[in-house]
Amino acid sequence: MGYRLPDRPSRPDRKRDLKNSIARRLFVAIAILLLAGGAGTYLLANRYGQRAAERAYDMLLEGAALEISRTIAVVDGKPRVDIQVAAFELLALAPDDRITYGVFGPGGDLITGSGLLAPAAARAEPFSYSEDKGEVFRLATLRRSFAEQSFRGEVTVVVGHTMIARAALTAEIVSQALLVVLLAGSGLFVVAVLAVRFSLSPLRRIEAELQDRDPKDLRPIQTEVPIEIGANVRAINMFMGRLSNRIEAMQTLIADASHQLLTPITALSTYAQSATASQTDEAGRAIADEVRVQAEQIAHLARQMLSQAMIIHRTDAAPLSDLDLRTIAIQVERAAATYFPEEEGRLWLKLPEQPVIVSGDDLSLIEAVKNLVANAYRYGRQPIKLLIDPDPGAQSVAILVEDQGPGIDDGKWAEIGRRFDRDRKAGSVSHGLGLAITHSVAVAHGGRMVARRGANGAFRCGMILPLAAGKNQRGARP
Repeated sequence: MGYRLPDRPSRPDRKRDLKNSIARRLFVAIAILLLAGGAGTYLLANRYGQRAAERAYDMLLEGAALEISRTIAVVDGKPRVDIQVAAFELLALAPDDRITYGVFGPGGDLITGSGLLAPAAARAEPFSYSEDKGEVFRLATLRRSFAEQSFRGEVTVVVGHTMIARAALTAEIVSQALLVVLLAGSGLFVVAVLAVRFSLSPLRRIEAELQDRDPKDLRPIQTEVPIEIGANVRAINMFMGRLSNRIEAMQTLIADASHQLLTPITALSTYAQSATASQTDEAGRAIADEVRVQAEQIAHLARQMLSQAMIIHRTDAAPLSDLDLRTIAIQVERAAATYFPEEEGRLWLKLPEQPVIVSGDDLSLIEAVKNLVANAYRYGRQPIKLLIDPDPGAQSVAILVEDQGPGIDDGKWAEIGRRFDRDRKAGSVSHGLGLAITHSVAVAHGGRMVARRGANGAFRCGMILPLAAGKNQRGARP
């Protein structure tokens, strides 16, 4: 039978932790700043690119119009145009654009070229736009005045081309600007990350110092920190000082309680036993015997409470080490032989041949298993067995105490280990701390408590613990 350990605790607050991260806030602020800068750069670069492309290609149009105007001559009282190829060489710098031109006389009469440009020739603007067959043209208009005997007036030259080269130049300027911004922004982000990591390094040093400390070491933090977090460190040191005082007071209370409670209770139990033996009448003997039973129960409760306080303290303070569960079982068997008389029956061990290594605290595990055995002696029936059942496939091991008694009702298995919970039907006078101690030890070792029925119907109660990684021989089952 495989024993599944409880899943590792999830991190439901991880999103909240990231939301409250200082580094995350800084990175988000830097990212917003870079995005805003990139957007602003794009708008400015696009506007600058459009203007630069417009100025550059408008100069080409002006040059072409000037070359055409130079070829105009008055012949027989009429303007004549002898356009040379050189007039369009400048426009060849935009090879993908369509070219259009028109030369118009004083009355708007077409001399040569496209008559569709007459509206542009009639306008006074030196540059304008026109549309032909779905394409937009940028037009340059140049006027040349003649004052000869045979001809007086202005001849208008209109030259235009489409916007392909202008758009390409604008896109190139914008892309180059954005590339510079991207490289600069990436460098800035890397510098910001390094700066944030450097700025937060004192916090990591404090974290490392606290993690490397022994849990019982509550000395003040001595790590040098920037002035900005000095107040936090002082607050932590003050808190650890108060915590140290509380722990010292608690340990003193436990020691005093151990002496102040157990000593008079033990004496009371001894006096009650003597009184029981010395009483001659049945009523007095019954009263004295009841006093003895109650005194023993109070002593048992005091020992369990002190034991639980010790377990809670060791859970945080005691370092875990690799140990063989078989050794724990043998020590519990020896303790059972001491605490329980032979007439109550012996404790049988069923151990595997190979070592079963777990990472744990030996005193806590011994106390937990002793409580399981004591529970079986108190409420179960012989034979009582202590079993160690490793399951290498699940990387876990079960340490169980089995007896032939009725055990805990199946409906209460989920509540096993709860403090001050006991089965009234069994007539228990215990205060329910034994299994609570066992439950605390199981959880502290990364495991859990279990209760189940064996194949023979016997009741089993115990712990499922994780095996130490890589230190058990596979297949080592009894």
